[in-house]
Amino acid sequence: MDNRLRKQIIIGLIFLAIILAISGGIYLAVKPNPTCFDNKKNGNETGVDCGGSCISCDLKYNPPLTIKTEPIILLTANNKANIYFQLMNTDNEWGAEKFSYHLILTGPNNETQQLDYTDFILPHEMKTFVISQIDINFKPQSVELSIDKDSIIWQKPITGINLQVGNPFIISATKVIEPIDSTKITKNLYTFTKTLVLGMKDPEVTNLQKVLSQTPSIYPEGQVTGYFGKATEAAVKRFQAKYGIRVTGEVGPQTRDKLNELYGSGSAVTASYIFDTNKVLKLGMQGYDIQKLQEFLALDSGYNPPGMVSGTFDKATENAVKEFQKKYDLPVTGEVGKLTATKLNELAQELAPSSPQTIPEQFESYEATLKVEGLFYNSAPFNFKQGEIVVLLCDKNNNVKTIGSTPLTNILSGKTKDFTISWHYEVSTGLTVCTSEVHINVLDINNAFIGR
Repeated sequence: MDNRLRKQIIIGLIFLAIILAISGGIYLAVKPNPTCFDNKKNGNETGVDCGGSCISCDLKYNPPLTIKTEPIILLTANNKANIYFQLMNTDNEWGAEKFSYHLILTGPNNETQQLDYTDFILPHEMKTFVISQIDINFKPQSVELSIDKDSIIWQKPITGINLQVGNPFIISATKVIEPIDSTKITKNLYTFTKTLVLGMKDPEVTNLQKVLSQTPSIYPEGQVTGYFGKATEAAVKRFQAKYGIRVTGEVGPQTRDKLNELYGSGSAVTASYIFDTNKVLKLGMQGYDIQKLQEFLALDSGYNPPGMVSGTFDKATENAVKEFQKKYDLPVTGEVGKLTATKLNELAQELAPSSPQTIPEQFESYEATLKVEGLFYNSAPFNFKQGEIVVLLCDKNNNVKTIGSTPLTNILSGKTKDFTISWHYEVSTGLTVCTSEVHINVLDINNAFIGR
């Protein structure tokens, strides 16, 4: 080999070494760090995405999820089905932040229908799963549950949540309420005091929808939601046209007077409420007494803040209290102390009607066939975006007869919220709540938030 060829080979090898070094450097620079979700055995893992700093391989390949109650089908009178079952996670530290499961319904002729869902389960939790009002194509004879183990994303609770000391979410004061017989309803129950317009959400909107829905030609939709939507606006217009009132779609003075004439006591008054003169009501407080204060202020001065009658003593309520105090020559503090409470009680007695008023828990069968109401408290140090309350209702022999659920949103730390679950199909009477659970995903950091 001559010197010229040797030099060419050496130069080529040098260039190749440089290229390999640069390529290797680039690879090392952009090479992703090992994770517990890259489907590779790397880092300090003892298996693929398990062991070491990841979840244990036993947890991954032998998930501690067991079926405590096999799926049970409850057929309903409207040709739909309810299904409930219970799963148990026996691991004390890890929960399934997300996993998939499948329900396969089988009919009398071996026809099948598959239902696919995703959910979560917390560490050491026995959780009741409910699926309500499923459209079915046949009468199911059996249902089979399968869990997709490969879909499970294991996670520990958010730092600061210690489930081992107890459930931070508490349900109380649950009660089952049945509709009242329309023949036993005391008439002249509803009183209207406010101007009601499109977009409002208020208890008086609820009562408006109740009375309008009694005449299908005026309010054919018949929805009682408490929200003044387009359908309610159209119903108000039909009501106004029927009684020769200027058609605006809003409940103003003339429409309000007609409503009170037909469905109320004939005058815009509210049932009396005795305010505690030894208790100070002030900014930031919540409760039933705040709600009654706001209702009274609405009568006395047309108070109508953006939040309406909310049960929360906000700035609008404080301003309304100041106006009330100015009107009756009371010390202007914006708080309801002894003097202001005494004046409120005095005026409330003067306004108290002789006819009975709406009992809040009363409803008729056209609104719902059954309701469950209760309170929910979040003792966790975090706020949460969403969750769910589920209930099972049993007969006197403790047999589950129906299921229900309602979503939770804006779940604030240290706050109590009320909830209502409604049924709109035929159910048994004489039922009681035999299981009630709160489901909030405390494994998902994206479900938590700080602030109001």
